[in-house]
Amino acid sequence: MTEITLQDNQAALILTANGDDIEVDISHDGHVNLVAGLCEMIALKIIKDNDFRQELLDKLQENIEGGQQA
Repeated sequence: MTEITLQDNQAALILTANGDDIEVDISHDGHVNLVAGLCEMIALKIIKDNDFRQELLDKLQENIEGGQQA
């Protein structure tokens, strides 16, 4: 695994796939700033909104089938 060091004004959304199950984690310096807040909102949307998650997976499948990168 690659280690990434985040700067003070950065946050990361970490996605792990296990079959059809998607695990969502976030990393930030502990201060909820703009980017940390955005990561939290996106993570919650992926976790709680089945329609949104399915839309993302459908779009990914379209890109794979079309030979494009996501």
